[in-house]
Amino acid sequence: MYRRFSISAVLTSFALVCSLGVLGGCSPEQTMPASLAPTVAPPAIGTADVLRVGLDASRPLFSSMGKAGIEGIDVDMASALADQLGLSIQIIDVGSNPRAALDNHEVDVLIGYEQQQEEDASLWLSEPYLVRAPALFSANSNNRLPAQGDSSRVAAQSSTQGASDISRLYGDSTLKLTQDMNESFKLLDTKEAKYVAGDSYLGTYVSFHNNVDAHMLGLLSNPRHFCLALSAGNTQLIESVDQACKTLQASGMIHLIEAKWLGERVDIDDLPVLEVQAPRTGEQD
Repeated sequence: MYRRFSISAVLTSFALVCSLGVLGGCSPEQTMPASLAPTVAPPAIGTADVLRVGLDASRPLFSSMGKAGIEGIDVDMASALADQLGLSIQIIDVGSNPRAALDNHEVDVLIGYEQQQEEDASLWLSEPYLVRAPALFSANSNNRLPAQGDSSRVAAQSSTQGASDISRLYGDSTLKLTQDMNESFKLLDTKEAKYVAGDSYLGTYVSFHNNVDAHMLGLLSNPRHFCLALSAGNTQLIESVDQACKTLQASGMIHLIEAKWLGERVDIDDLPVLEVQAPRTGEQD
């Protein structure tokens, strides 16, 4: 089933958030753009007037099954891209084997594709539209990083990268393991934990939707970069997608999509990757 996405859907959701007073400085009275004429056609795409987008639908918040089908940040990003290209969209769950779907011409483009250290000459990757990493959160009133030997508790969901990073940096005695991120931020809110370790996007989402006063102090490991991926030989589609991505970035649409889900833009570019701090002397925690 194909569906035509309208940027107005994102703007309407954003306007609702603004009207509830969640965001400051936002302007919901934005002009809704008219549908654009298609900019690409077969053989650059497999089906006329349709952009077939492959993604992994097992990634909550980014692309997972909801009441209306597959939904999330990546779905909105893909839909905005299709709209900018003047196309309807077909979302295809390619699971954990996205390259096979692209190589077999089952999809035109992949979204949520993680950039690797070694380049693959058979792929064209967009500039990253999403950068995420395990991060350390604290209450907004606290800007102090934990130091070696602190008794401060760090809540983290079991079996996550954040929990592993805290164990590596500060030791297991610091960890307060939880069943999920909601429980972790509840402990922060009730001051039973001084910090939360978790994914930068998922943590922002949970704190926003649970009204927990929190911010990120730093990153626990190096960021991961997620892009659009196309076959390197599909030069016509690459040119159109590249221009569409630049337009979406310049127009602020990518930030609007983040605000719809997270209440704010997530920007970790200036956050340090944490190293163990030297023990403090003469301070009470």
